[in-house]
Amino acid sequence: MNSEKLQEIIDHVTDENLPIEFVLIIKDGYIVFEHYFGSYFGPDKKEPLWSGTRGITGVTFGIALDKGLISNLTHPVIDFFPDYDIANVTPWKESITIEDLVTMTSGFEWDEITIPYDRPGNYFTDMIASGNWAEFVLNLPVTHEPGSQWNFCGGDSHLLSCIFTRVTGMSLRDFASDNLFGPLNITDVSWSQESYGITNGAGGLRMTPRDLAKFGYLMLNNGTWDSTQVISQEWVRNATSPKNPVTEELGYGYETYYGYHWWIHTGRGVTFMHRLPEARNVYLIPEHNTVVVMSAGLVEEPYPQGDLLYNYILSSLDTTPTTTGGELALVAVVAGAIVVAVVLFAWYKRTKAG
Repeated sequence: MNSEKLQEIIDHVTDENLPIEFVLIIKDGYIVFEHYFGSYFGPDKKEPLWSGTRGITGVTFGIALDKGLISNLTHPVIDFFPDYDIANVTPWKESITIEDLVTMTSGFEWDEITIPYDRPGNYFTDMIASGNWAEFVLNLPVTHEPGSQWNFCGGDSHLLSCIFTRVTGMSLRDFASDNLFGPLNITDVSWSQESYGITNGAGGLRMTPRDLAKFGYLMLNNGTWDSTQVISQEWVRNATSPKNPVTEELGYGYETYYGYHWWIHTGRGVTFMHRLPEARNVYLIPEHNTVVVMSAGLVEEPYPQGDLLYNYILSSLDTTPTTTGGELALVAVVAGAIVVAVVLFAWYKRTKAG
């Protein structure tokens, strides 16, 4: 990687006073850049993923499908809730499938963008305040034919968690602990639940930056970790393939599509877990065998991560594409410097031991 360009990352964030909290770059299985802006953040400090949780919800649900715990994605959603007296039932609502939830094309009336999350009227906030989150979502009107139009709908993500628990009797959190986090030796996570004991499928997950990097590396390597197929290549391919265009409002000037709970910048060759500016995010750049983990706080400008990713990080990568391979052997970077120092043997061995 171009060390001068990497130094420009620090200079640009500092000079422009951008609300970037940390940047972690893994190339060819090694950490080649790791910098935390401010003493509050660090490699082992758990951070809330907010809506980035939805990317992990989708992958966990995919693992359940791989294991046969969920039979298929074509099953109608309301069939999983025979005990609910669902309002506003129409042929459209009856036709919503699990795949419509996975692609966020259920058609439910939903707006968690135009009204801030801390105010009533934001549908995500109202869902949390409702007491029964699944019932709140299922009772909403359906304003578009399922499968026809994408909408950023946390209700879709939470229904996936509800369906998983109703089918298996397990919480999504416990299942992920054994079948996703466990194989990656990720042990320091927390994931909130709603009052009915259902894991919050739309938020509430906290992870460290380096553990989040492991998850990104798993996705970059088509679901394989240390020769173990944790999630099927088919699910990873569907998750990171463009299926529905994202609204212009959330595109921020980039051509953006949505797969299975993952976002895709088709013109840039980048897939990522989350879109909103105030977030911890994972970016996959397969052409360069690179994972970028980045976080930003509250911002006034639309998307500082995009500027940093495309104008500084991508331009610092080697021009010759590399092939995916190797295990995630983390290499520390001296704070403020841009040269790889020493391999963190203890951390790597601990990862392998898990």
